[in-house]
Amino acid sequence: MASNDKIFGFLDASFEEYIIKNIDIDISKEDLLSKLQADGINTRMLNAIDYITDDVLKTVEENRFAPLIEERRNTNAFLSRMDLVWGDSFSVFEVMYNIVLEATEPCFVENYDDKPDKKYQHIALREIQGRACQQYLEILCLMQNGFADGACARWRSLYELSVVACFICESGEEIAKSYFESNESSDTYYNWARPADCFKSFKQSRHINFSDILKNTKSLAVKENKQYDLSHMIIHATPQGTFCRLGNATSSSQIPCGRSNYGFPSVAIHSAHSLAVITGIFLLLSPTYARIAYSKCIWKWVDVIKRYFKDTEKEYFSEYMDEIKDDKDQS
Repeated sequence: MASNDKIFGFLDASFEEYIIKNIDIDISKEDLLSKLQADGINTRMLNAIDYITDDVLKTVEENRFAPLIEERRNTNAFLSRMDLVWGDSFSVFEVMYNIVLEATEPCFVENYDDKPDKKYQHIALREIQGRACQQYLEILCLMQNGFADGACARWRSLYELSVVACFICESGEEIAKSYFESNESSDTYYNWARPADCFKSFKQSRHINFSDILKNTKSLAVKENKQYDLSHMIIHATPQGTFCRLGNATSSSQIPCGRSNYGFPSVAIHSAHSLAVITGIFLLLSPTYARIAYSKCIWKWVDVIKRYFKDTEKEYFSEYMDEIKDDKDQS
């Protein structure tokens, strides 16, 4: 886009043009003030603003392609630098998606007609698995484009899916069926879990929410996740989420307004962990030696992702990490 000086220069020129067209050029300053007062200065100013606005919009529309081309050139340059820094890390992150697809493909089409005690668990978990894979790719896309905060917000949903998958696995067929049958309702709470023993004491008027599901999930793989608490701040209009964004590499007064090449390791590692939890549950619904091996392989790949992202952060951003650490030590 044009610089501020050019924009204000254009506004000044437009205002001057309006004055020239609507007021006698030879009028004296005193007569001009008298004329404006007589006509109503507020009306004059509003008319001028309307005129300027129309001129600005017309000019922007006529010249819309030039700033877009420049912006896309800058974006491509940024993405090239991103690939130089984070390319290997993003590659191992994407490899996990391919491993998971290969491992779970037979599970999606598996026939559970002869396993009525797991029919709805399979239906629920395969849909959760598919949604988790999609969200994992969305997180990759956001990171590759420099949006760590957006990736963290998307991970929040992936984490919640992992908790729900654990709860369904632990609670059994009745809860899985209730989860499936609730997909056509308008209920935005987690009342599908009401038949579970842990909620028997809840009054009918008491809605079940996600924190109730998390509290009553036994799996340690999804318990005590501080990253989830951080995601609350990022998603909502909190001061922490506003002033302490993941993509801001320094504690200075810089205000991020777009892409950043910082803040990805924690999001990537937690995303891989959440997908591993969901995939492990889906694979082991009907365990085989091959599926157990795949599950172990996926968990080991989470460690590979962790190593790559941490090494990249240490190599390229150690100075920022030290600065942030010093600020925390002083606070």
